[in-house]
Amino acid sequence: MVFVGVMSLFAYCYHQRRLQRYVENDNLNNNMQRHSLIDSFLENGESEWQCSICYHDNHPAKRECLLCGTPQGTLSRPSLAAHVMIMNLVVSQQAVTTPRIRAHGATSPDETSNLQLARQRSFHVRRLNEMQDNMHLNQRQRGARRRNLWKREKGDDGQLRWVRIEDCKPRVSVLAATATNTSSESSSDAPERYLFDMQARTSFSQTTDGDSVETELRVTSKPSLPRTPLVTQDSTGYVRDMDASGAVLWVPADSVRMSEAIQIDTDEFPRASSMIDFEFVASLPFRHKVRWFLQELDKVAVPWEEGHLLLKIRRDAVLDESLHLLMLVPASDIRQRLRIEFIDEPGLDAGGLLREWVLLLCERLFDESYGLFQATHVENLGYWLNTNAAQLRDDHLKCYEFIGRLIAKCLLEGQLLTVHFALPLLKHILGVPISFSDLEFLDEELCKNANWLRTNSHVENLCLDFTVQTLDANGKPLPPIELKPNGASIPVTDANKDEYLNLLLKHYMFDSVQDQITALLKGLYDVIPRNLLSVFDYQELELLICGVPNIDVDDWERHADVKYQDFDHPTKLEKRVVEWFWIVVRDFTQEQRARLLQFVTGTSRVPVEGFKGLLSNDGRVRRFGVQVVARGVPPTGLYPKAHTCFNRIDVPMYDSKEELATYLTLVINMEITGFTMQ
Repeated sequence: MVFVGVMSLFAYCYHQRRLQRYVENDNLNNNMQRHSLIDSFLENGESEWQCSICYHDNHPAKRECLLCGTPQGTLSRPSLAAHVMIMNLVVSQQAVTTPRIRAHGATSPDETSNLQLARQRSFHVRRLNEMQDNMHLNQRQRGARRRNLWKREKGDDGQLRWVRIEDCKPRVSVLAATATNTSSESSSDAPERYLFDMQARTSFSQTTDGDSVETELRVTSKPSLPRTPLVTQDSTGYVRDMDASGAVLWVPADSVRMSEAIQIDTDEFPRASSMIDFEFVASLPFRHKVRWFLQELDKVAVPWEEGHLLLKIRRDAVLDESLHLLMLVPASDIRQRLRIEFIDEPGLDAGGLLREWVLLLCERLFDESYGLFQATHVENLGYWLNTNAAQLRDDHLKCYEFIGRLIAKCLLEGQLLTVHFALPLLKHILGVPISFSDLEFLDEELCKNANWLRTNSHVENLCLDFTVQTLDANGKPLPPIELKPNGASIPVTDANKDEYLNLLLKHYMFDSVQDQITALLKGLYDVIPRNLLSVFDYQELELLICGVPNIDVDDWERHADVKYQDFDHPTKLEKRVVEWFWIVVRDFTQEQRARLLQFVTGTSRVPVEGFKGLLSNDGRVRRFGVQVVARGVPPTGLYPKAHTCFNRIDVPMYDSKEELATYLTLVINMEITGFTMQ
């Protein structure tokens, strides 16, 4: 009897140790904040690759650019490929895998070599730009490439202003320390306008004994080198600006000024940073900007113990009730953590209900029959504000303000919208210059006709005047709108066609949707500080709001946790089932992968950090999980089961890959709604 008791105690202790080890391993990858995620590729000595079209720095494991979709290393001509190969060689020689932290002003023995390599890289980047100008780019690539068309530059008064850049290329920067002796270098020898100065600061980077050290990339102007002006033509862009009262204005881009240090109203946002070094943060690599942004959002969000919201709604009235309830509370309460409860459903919201709530709202809000948005008539479809919203809905401004709050709430909660905004709407959100070329992202036919007018003469033969014809919600013509006083009596000629085109741009981009823009921005910036988003360009903002456009199965599998029936002692069949699962997922189309992700997590989108950034409802990381379970009684016992609150799928012990594929395909094609306590 004693022997049996001892063995039972031994078995119990052994099981508890295994369980503890499993929990510890699970916590290594989960239960952390998004901004605490480590860039594992840096630890492995890898470096990001830069897209040759839009210049976005991509994760080394990515096969195509996140912003424009251009495949890595895919170029159209051998000469272009040769320059890329040379440039990559230069970059590989100057790659910094684990930067050394040293005192400010200390001279590195490799300083001269780094500067020479930078000059070579700059030359090949210029050659790439010249050759790429003649390449045929799709609309997504053109939109991503133009994100560098406008930049904020510091003027003589110390204020930042918008300038149009010579090309759509960004500044090429060097990860190196600032040299102490640069007086002998001429301006022609200067490789770049800026150098990244490596300094030590707390937070970020690798963790040792519970302490973390950040490698700060501080942008410093090189004092001995003259500034080379980047402006090559007068500004032809216009900006959505906001005055002190929150009114939205349409002003020339070069008239807008911004301080390099942005103040945040700490009375309205008591936990937020009181000051933002805009010039520094905006110059950081995208992944560092995201990390900084998430840290700032954490300061804006109200801690759970200080208050949280519970939204009780009916599924069949999800939009009307959500809009009514969330517009009743003050904007400051929207910063509290939100839980969703569907009436007459027993589900417990640990993340899945919130994600489904966002999905249901997007499906309704962006349905054209609801009257708030309309799809753009372009190659890369997005959603633009409905110019007839006032005719269709009496409460349209309240709806747009609610949408602004929803966007802010999704950013705070780490949720993703399931639709894409038209590029000009993203620019309006950020206050980025809008120019004539942006018409192609609203209506390609309108842009084509306007371009013809711009480049041809004798336009008076077209018998145009300074009016624009519009249609009502039913497609019936409305009285012409005059673009300027007495516009109906002013013919368009070669002498005034530029004025006409500028007014046409203003009408389509601003005048026709001014009230809608004002309401949406009010809802957004009542919840989060107005200038937090301004450090991103519009393509980066789309990644933040909508997530990664395509699902990368390699990234999915690499950041998935697998749980077997006996913890860390899987059988051969269990391992085989997991292998089959990933083979089937790879064979799926992008749409099927999105359906599977929707089924398991409640969202069809992947966050900007990739699958390692999947969250639970408390804002902490909860990676995708595959749990192998015992085979049940057919047919219901063979269906995979999703636990959306925990981002986990239960996969039964199938007899073959074909059987797994059959049941997995069946379940993702079912219109399953509702939650249970399981």
